[in-house]
Amino acid sequence: MFVGRRIEMQAVYDFLEQPGGVALVCGKCGQGKSEFMREIFGSYRKDDTIFFYPMSDGLEKNEMRLQDGIMDLGYELCNPQARRTLEESFRYLDGDNDIVVIDNFQRLAENGNYELLGETFSKIFSQYTKTLHVFIIVPDHELKKLRLEQNIMGKLDLVLHLDNMSYLECAGFYPDYTPYDKALMYAVCGGSPYINDRMEAKNAPVDNIIRLLNMSNAIFWHTYFATGAPANEAQAYPVLHDLAVGKRVYAGEDIPADDETARQLARLEAEGAVRRTTPVGDMQRSWYEITDGTVMFKYRYIYGWDKEHEIESWGHGDCFYECHVKEDFASFFALRFTQMCREYFSLQREVLAMDGVTAIGTWCHKRDLGCRIEYSEYEVALQRGNDIEVYIPICSREKATRDMLEKRTREAALDGLSPSSVGFISLSGFEPDCEGIPNLITGEDLYEDLGV
Repeated sequence: MFVGRRIEMQAVYDFLEQPGGVALVCGKCGQGKSEFMREIFGSYRKDDTIFFYPMSDGLEKNEMRLQDGIMDLGYELCNPQARRTLEESFRYLDGDNDIVVIDNFQRLAENGNYELLGETFSKIFSQYTKTLHVFIIVPDHELKKLRLEQNIMGKLDLVLHLDNMSYLECAGFYPDYTPYDKALMYAVCGGSPYINDRMEAKNAPVDNIIRLLNMSNAIFWHTYFATGAPANEAQAYPVLHDLAVGKRVYAGEDIPADDETARQLARLEAEGAVRRTTPVGDMQRSWYEITDGTVMFKYRYIYGWDKEHEIESWGHGDCFYECHVKEDFASFFALRFTQMCREYFSLQREVLAMDGVTAIGTWCHKRDLGCRIEYSEYEVALQRGNDIEVYIPICSREKATRDMLEKRTREAALDGLSPSSVGFISLSGFEPDCEGIPNLITGEDLYEDLGV
């Protein structure tokens, strides 16, 4: 099932308006790069497109594969049994406004010879893309090697990086779910098309969680690449576990630069596996959080058991869920939902240009009681100039009541927040008696289509 990627698809259509050129489609394994290309060219200009799937079995066989693709497109080749080089095949195609999609382009580097690959395709991309559009698909962990070959990278007209999808895009995998259940699935499966597409939209969310636990190889495969394969060092595992269970690991002076934790956090941040969350207003110390739902789920519940294979050998994810997940899951969901709420405001600011919002993060207030200091922390906060707005997430299957909101508003007043600067985000909405309270956001509001 294909959902989302509207912005990326439009970038491809705009690229195809050019006379010809070369586009790179990259992203981590599991981001749906191949499916993205098939979705576009499975219908749009289908009769003009060759899907070329190189294998790591030598240049000669790959040359024949491309030649077969040319004949499948309807071209009549004189002496079709004769071997043509890749250069000859591309020269043959240029001139008819065709499209070639090369999946796993790096496999053409025979025996890892990227220098030869660069020499070969530098000439092809320079001379035979006047009307020919070429898309090369490369996973991120191979892209690092390819980037060293400037003969290729210097010829690109478009670079399209497919990252984790937003919570709004992932809702398309579960069209009949309530906002609460859509958010719950995003909490566990994150923005990975690979994981979400393996869930069953007709199942109840808890059944899909159990289904995921029974797909332990999928969990392992996804988290392996999401955390930076092949440099997925065992030293990172305890760091990820600490973050997954909600431990605050602060950036900066708390961790010496030469400490192993600091090295792993720097690597994970560079890979996009963790990010920093920064309080708004006074810009206090930032801390790290895991960006991906499945990674957080694995390192909160499965890590420490060496359990990927044990769960699978049981074949009973339901047992594991009952014993190790169910009792704690509300805390996990609440943690992930606060991240989703910040993501909501980030999307709103990006698409709708929210007036005056200069920062999105958390907010911490220090209250001096004379005999002691108390801290109040709000997990979702916006900054508009010198003003702070906080939003309190409520992830319950029940609608929020007026009494609940008024109690939380009174507590916020002790931190110097006026009622107009306190808002609520309730997945299941609000009871009718909440009418008139400002800054209420429902689950339906969270999932309003923004065209992304």
